[in-house]
Amino acid sequence: MKKKQVIIIFTVFLITIALAINCGETYARYKLTKRYDTTFSSYPFYFEVKNNTDRIYVNRGVQTVNLNIKNYVEDNYNSFQTKYSITLEENDIFTLEQQITGTIEASKQDEDIELKLTPKGENTKTGGSVTLVVKVTEPYTKEIKIVVTIGMLGNYVIELADNKTCSFMDTEIHPHVTDTKCSDDYFPPVAEPHYYKYLTGSNECVDFNYVWYSGKMWRITEILNDGSIKMISENIVSAINFGQDAKFNNSYIKQWLNEDFLDTLYNHENILVENASWDISYFYDWCWREPPETVKATVGLLNPYEYSKVRQYSDGEHNFLSLGHSWWLSSYISAGAKAVNGIQQNGDITGWDVPNTAFGVRPVVILKPDIKFSGNGTQEDPFVLLDDKSAAKEGDKINTRLPGELVTINGMLYRIVNTHELNGKTVTKLKSAEYITDENGVMLKQFGSMEFTYDKEAGANIAYDRIVASKNDSYWLSYLNNTWLNKLEEQGIKKYLVEDTYYVNPAQLKPEDGSRIGSYKNTICKKTDTSETTKDCEKTTNTWTGYVGLPIVGELFAYPLGGTDTHDYKTATMTPYGDGNSPMIGVFEVNTQGIFQENYDLDFAVKPTITLSEDVIIKSGDGKTPTTAFEIKLPGEES
Repeated sequence: MKKKQVIIIFTVFLITIALAINCGETYARYKLTKRYDTTFSSYPFYFEVKNNTDRIYVNRGVQTVNLNIKNYVEDNYNSFQTKYSITLEENDIFTLEQQITGTIEASKQDEDIELKLTPKGENTKTGGSVTLVVKVTEPYTKEIKIVVTIGMLGNYVIELADNKTCSFMDTEIHPHVTDTKCSDDYFPPVAEPHYYKYLTGSNECVDFNYVWYSGKMWRITEILNDGSIKMISENIVSAINFGQDAKFNNSYIKQWLNEDFLDTLYNHENILVENASWDISYFYDWCWREPPETVKATVGLLNPYEYSKVRQYSDGEHNFLSLGHSWWLSSYISAGAKAVNGIQQNGDITGWDVPNTAFGVRPVVILKPDIKFSGNGTQEDPFVLLDDKSAAKEGDKINTRLPGELVTINGMLYRIVNTHELNGKTVTKLKSAEYITDENGVMLKQFGSMEFTYDKEAGANIAYDRIVASKNDSYWLSYLNNTWLNKLEEQGIKKYLVEDTYYVNPAQLKPEDGSRIGSYKNTICKKTDTSETTKDCEKTTNTWTGYVGLPIVGELFAYPLGGTDTHDYKTATMTPYGDGNSPMIGVFEVNTQGIFQENYDLDFAVKPTITLSEDVIIKSGDGKTPTTAFEIKLPGEES
């Protein structure tokens, strides 16, 4: 009989261990039972630990984890004190200031414990987990581990959406949706979600998806299955022709995005998903299907399906991506068609023939799932990526900053276009975010009297020097480099500037036949029938040098949108079109929201460009908003 009792007790002990070992990651319980026929009285004794905190976030600073610890009996004859301690397993993300100890009286049965976890400075990341160790010391010794998930940025954005209620057609909605899968080309969609999550709704509703990265503001549009995040530039960053056909894979726009634009993105190797897969299939916008065509690239564009998801609980004009401007999508409108989808001014999806005019470009990138971040996601306090370039300090050279950041000079707002080498020094090119005005409002002038002779070998000869030398205030380049430049000198601004070299090759592939086919590479490279980048190609010899110029087609921020614009005007670039019989200039057209060819002798508005010398330093500001734009000075100048 004694042997049988020993076997029973040992079996109960093994069962107890098994129950303890196999407990869940965030919930643990074990039960010890002694039989009546032993020397011990029989009792059930329970000890539970429950984690009441779903996720913690590194970017939120000190984080709280709430545990409930429970000790109770199932009869009225037994009572126990339960002593415990709580520690945090060693990790490189959070610390717990000290071990937590306590005792639960049997009469109390349970208690709530609030733990404060502190991030370990900059050596932190999103994603992953940390483990709390709860050790019971009385009446039995047992160790229970509680795993606490560290939320990624994608988790956090969806939680923000789920916690927000917006109104759409008298219905209350949460501003995010998931995919619905197409069952067949001829039948309605079925509820088999692909599980990509899209933010959707009006701009007033979706006010929590702003990201500041690499000198530019972005809007999150989609959370992918692995937690990576798709986002689009808040504004149009340039305007170029799509390409000679409607396939994104062979287009000018793909090349520009993944060469010229990608080169402006800071630390993109560690922040962005490289060679991501982009759906460039023909138009569809009602349900998800396996993409018939994809392309690998680091930077892409939205397709019609994704845009349709974004505006699902809004309309074209008021969804959070609406700008009142025209911009490209990535896919062609139907098999065999030579037309590409885009967004027109009212926010609806349309199609444009290619080759055609240079419409707006809004780059799309994918953030890695475990990206480090801070901020609240609002326009005033956007998410900031911790692997992005550090904030500027007083005394930093302006040529260390990023394209897109804002600079104010004597009350006029500019954006950094690029930094480049000029005569052995690193200078900073700026483009005005505002039109040139006078007491009557926005100024309108002719571009200038052009001499234009097309030569197949040498390219086009445009007498910009002669326009400036004429000192004719009716012409923009003459006015800007004489009257306006003299004002800058009087204001003490010219001392910051250097003369810069502008590429002024025609954008057309065949200027001699008046073709509207335009390539951004034509404006810079001597030959465009090459795979070389604009950085590596042999440059055109068609150049002009001066203090004040205009944007060239395909240059960053050549599109007029940005800054303090409330209206748009027919706005001149510096890029020639046409031939010797009909010289023209690339011009932003208000009615079509693209860059077309216009006769040089019409009236245009302008947003000029200037170049800062290598010596210019930052006096104040962070470069993010018009009110916090960098202010500049020269070394030794009074603040």
